[in-house]
Amino acid sequence: MGRYAGIATVGAVILSLGAGGCGQAVPSESDAAKIVRPYLAQFGETLDFRKTNGQQRELLGVKAYIVFVRGAAKLQSGFYAIKGFGGLQDVRRAKAGFLEQDTALPAGTIYVIEGEVVFTLTEKGWKHDSWNRTRFGYCPTAKSARECYDALKWDS
Repeated sequence: MGRYAGIATVGAVILSLGAGGCGQAVPSESDAAKIVRPYLAQFGETLDFRKTNGQQRELLGVKAYIVFVRGAAKLQSGFYAIKGFGGLQDVRRAKAGFLEQDTALPAGTIYVIEGEVVFTLTEKGWKHDSWNRTRFGYCPTAKSARECYDALKWDS
């Protein structure tokens, strides 16, 4: 019986090393919020922020975790929708450049974004690597983030 107890102990150690080898929980919504909320805050009051999905990947031999996010802010006055040849290019305080057209957006316009926050695994745990806004839009007459997402057909 002693021999089997020793095998069971070795098996338990191997399983614990395999299961917890990295020892790091994947990045959370709150980790991504530390990166994206300051971006939203520059536009005005943040109305919505949430993680919509997550995905673990290996990028060029480096373990990475992508937190997919969605957020919304109620614009303060002084923002413009910047349009170019490909349609909406940005929402910003500065007026359009040479090859662009701008439209002043009224205060209270709902500005919505989706994006990806990338974290990479280092010896000291998960570290923020980058964040990319992948989709964005605005709704001058929407009363809520949900109403704007629906108007833009983001959940269709």
